[in-house]
Amino acid sequence: MELNRGDNLNLQKDRIMQFLEIRGPSLPVHIATHIKLSPLIASAFLADLLSDKQIKISNLRVGNSPVYFLRGQEFQLDRFANYLSGKEKETFYLLKENGILHDTKVPPAVRVALRNIKDFAFPFEHNEELYWRYIKTSEQAAIELIENGKVIIPQIAIREIPAVKKQIPIQIEQLKIEIKPEIMNSGEIIEVKAEKTKEIEPIFELKEEKPVGKVEEKLEEAEEKHIEEIKVKKIRRITKPREKKIKEKPEFILNVLKLMDENKISVLENEKFKKKDYTAVVSIEGKNYLCVAKEKKAITEKDLASAMKLGQKLKLPLAFIAAGEPNKKALDLLEYYKEMILFKKF
Repeated sequence: MELNRGDNLNLQKDRIMQFLEIRGPSLPVHIATHIKLSPLIASAFLADLLSDKQIKISNLRVGNSPVYFLRGQEFQLDRFANYLSGKEKETFYLLKENGILHDTKVPPAVRVALRNIKDFAFPFEHNEELYWRYIKTSEQAAIELIENGKVIIPQIAIREIPAVKKQIPIQIEQLKIEIKPEIMNSGEIIEVKAEKTKEIEPIFELKEEKPVGKVEEKLEEAEEKHIEEIKVKKIRRITKPREKKIKEKPEFILNVLKLMDENKISVLENEKFKKKDYTAVVSIEGKNYLCVAKEKKAITEKDLASAMKLGQKLKLPLAFIAAGEPNKKALDLLEYYKEMILFKKF
């Protein structure tokens, strides 16, 4: 197997860079549509460009996907500000409107949001106090605003929680109103008389009763008994430790290890396995790889792409061992990444 990257790989990378230069910050799905490849392969290209520091990635997410852009296109990320969450979006527009915010002059929720919108809010200190500036406001301009006393403290409405009024029993004085009409012969005068009745007793009364001496003694005995039971349980745990079960390796994993031994592949660290999956950091001819093995009849593009992402996190090339054959799309991915993937079938 030749380990030289094909011209097609560099061509696709150039097409992605040209697209971002014209279109600006974009999502992987738009880039995949432009270069006419599946989103998985496009994501693999983007990850490769990102590791080479040719492109940058946003902190905000559109769904589960970040935004990719070229260096110098940071200002254009505000096109995606509507995808921020509720409080973060409010804080974004507040910071954009004011240009600068004093950290201690805003509510706690806004301070938290400022720390989350890392694409747009940048912290700096002046006179031992923390401020936040908008991405389009330079630090020098922000300092000038502070020194000229032009830092506006925004009026942010804070919702108050109404205090719960304590209900206290009160004495209610009931008034019995009797209307006694006394109509004169002329029919013009009506006299209303109100009679006051007796006071009603309080609705309820709190009474404190102290437990009798015998009851107190019983409570103390019960508490002592409970403490003794806890001590006994702790002693049993110390004297009878649980035996750890040794996890037996399935037949597929034993076959993988046998194949690795035959090819002089040594396991270094992070060995993990299930019934049909195996991962470990290994050494092949003095070079470290992430080894991924799967017991599947057909290896898909998704299997390879997910394994590549794991390898990129560890900054290691991939050695993929499979019991089955790769399908057509998986073969295309192996062709694109000849230098980064070693594929072995048994």
